[in-house]
Amino acid sequence: MKNVVGIISGICNSAALESLTKSRPISTVPFGARYRLIDFALSNMVNTGIRTVGIVTPYNYRSVLDHIRSGKDWFLDRKSGGLFFLPGNDRENGGSGSNFVLRDLLENMDFLKKAREEYIIISCSSIVMNIDYREAVSFHQNNDNEVTFIYKDEGFKEGESEGVFFIEQSGDRRVKEIIPGKQRRFNGSDKALLNIVIINRETLTRIVEEYGENGDSDLFDILGEMIDSLRAYALEFRGYAARISSLKNYYNHSMKLLDSRVRNELFMRKNKIHTKITDNPPTRYGEKAEVINTLAGSGCIIDGHVEGSIIFREAQIEQDAFIKDSIIMQRNVIGKDVLLENVILDKFVTIKDGTVLRGEPGNPIIIEKAAVIGPEEGDNEKYNLRSG
Repeated sequence: MKNVVGIISGICNSAALESLTKSRPISTVPFGARYRLIDFALSNMVNTGIRTVGIVTPYNYRSVLDHIRSGKDWFLDRKSGGLFFLPGNDRENGGSGSNFVLRDLLENMDFLKKAREEYIIISCSSIVMNIDYREAVSFHQNNDNEVTFIYKDEGFKEGESEGVFFIEQSGDRRVKEIIPGKQRRFNGSDKALLNIVIINRETLTRIVEEYGENGDSDLFDILGEMIDSLRAYALEFRGYAARISSLKNYYNHSMKLLDSRVRNELFMRKNKIHTKITDNPPTRYGEKAEVINTLAGSGCIIDGHVEGSIIFREAQIEQDAFIKDSIIMQRNVIGKDVLLENVILDKFVTIKDGTVLRGEPGNPIIIEKAAVIGPEEGDNEKYNLRSG
């Protein structure tokens, strides 16, 4: 894939995840016990053979740099090509509905103009999937396309498609119309774009120069306006794809990882999902530990009961703690006699002995990063919290 360069948006509607993106963009939200969301977009590109990738960084980019570093874990620490950080505009958390803002590319036109590659794959960092782009790139080249979209035929209920773009196609796969979710006819197309597009570099450069200074114009909006004048086609992706666009579907898609069929499709294929390597010992299970249908990262110490949950690296769960249907992120400490059910704990949280946190199914309680939660002396009911 010497003639293809990749660009990943590290912003992509970061505000949608509320407290989980208070101190980080959506691209570095933890997922699946050891990964960050950007690992999927980045791995898909390098597994396809792309060796030059630019990442558009948001204003709160520290966690992106900390996680990606030189790109070594994705084989992008190279003398030729490699990894490029492209500073985005200072828009707080990426706005409320942006996918790929053209102004970010306008600020980084040198990257586009200096690239020798003829084709560009643009991807958001909020889609969890394992895809090889070679078939799509071949279709794009052989069909002499200017634009090729990747979509998935998804069924959305009314009111659930905010921020999603849908397409209508002719019989030869040509895209006739791009429909924003808020304008979509409820009985219309279920062909939902996966925020991935293959585009000729000259076409993208022309669009950026013409529309890039027009506020926060989104690439997909502009492509929709120009669709009649472009050779734009679309291919369907039939594998597993998780669209992370709210706290609710972040929780639901995380829980789907407990299904071995989903795990196998994402993580056990020939193309692996790469992430930042951490040299931890294996997780240690105590004599009284009970762990049922749970995905646990390395370096944990588990002495309590854990069921139907996602446990990230270096979490510590003490004796007689009971955790069910929850997401416990990195380096959390769960004390004795704690009960957690339908809960998401961000990183570095401490839950004191005897605390009860019980959310509702599908409506978890969210505890922010580095919080210390527990009953005060003489006030044991203070943190018996429920969601809703």
